[in-house]
Amino acid sequence: MRTSINNIIICLTLLAAGLLMAATVNAAAIQRVNFDGSGLTTLVTGLDNPNRIALDVGGGQMYWTDSGTNSVQLAELDGSGVTTLVTGLEDPKGIAVDVVSSQMYWTVGNSDIFIDVVRGVQRANLDGSGVTDPFLSGLYPTGIALDVRGGQMYVIDPAQTNIVRANLDGSGTAELVFGYPGTDIALDVGGGQMYWTASRSSGPTGIVRANLNGTEPTMLITGLLHDPYGIALDIESDQMYWTTFGSEIQRANLDGSGVTDLVTGLAGPNGIALDLEAEHIYFTSTDASPPAVIPLPAGLWLFGTSLVSLGVAGWRRKRTA
Repeated sequence: MRTSINNIIICLTLLAAGLLMAATVNAAAIQRVNFDGSGLTTLVTGLDNPNRIALDVGGGQMYWTDSGTNSVQLAELDGSGVTTLVTGLEDPKGIAVDVVSSQMYWTVGNSDIFIDVVRGVQRANLDGSGVTDPFLSGLYPTGIALDVRGGQMYVIDPAQTNIVRANLDGSGTAELVFGYPGTDIALDVGGGQMYWTASRSSGPTGIVRANLNGTEPTMLITGLLHDPYGIALDIESDQMYWTTFGSEIQRANLDGSGVTDLVTGLAGPNGIALDLEAEHIYFTSTDASPPAVIPLPAGLWLFGTSLVSLGVAGWRRKRTA
């Protein structure tokens, strides 16, 4: 509802200025590109606000959260067979899958500490059944990664600037890192390290690495043009990939060297996941078709200003009712 009201306000403002916003409805998408940056392909369209994405490469499927429709969705890796698995969630963001146990985990709850909503982590079977009540409810989580063999999850909390580890049932919580507000997290379990994107004005911005026990946090990459968002690792090739709040997918070595703009000119890339066998990057785009703003003829401009006046008057009546 908040998004719809904001859109109405934007449209009325443009009309008052003699402009018309020709927006594509539900322009967000799931897209794919090769590891070398070629072959950009749009797989799924008509989405609302897709956030993070996770792959079951063996099962040929991808899962993503949509914080616009408050749902978890599924499709084949080629984009076919889009299915809504879970609905009625509270601003879902991070998602991770445990294909061994046929379960998925996602984070819920707005990271704004001043908004009173349900927060934490939820779990369900990969077919969407068996949804649990939120656990780790003291967090404001946005990203999640699993150590399936170790039976643990790592959750990043930008509001409280920490990373928390817990068992897969939510028990045994431990705060590992404090002071690095981030958005997404990825694990190198074999190497005993975790990587995350630090993307908030209240703290350092870049790519950070620490040991899985939270020791030795190190800012590997700084000075990026745009804040990093989603992150994924290719351990065998010693590389990491991330999206930015601007329009890029970038890549670097795991030690932070060799930062490269892999794909530019994108529209709102968000979550990211890797198919290492096919050498494909899957990512969510929150605005795959940005709106155009065009001037209005004089007569329609007068009509637009009348709409603005009516809208403001109606808003005032509602406020005083």
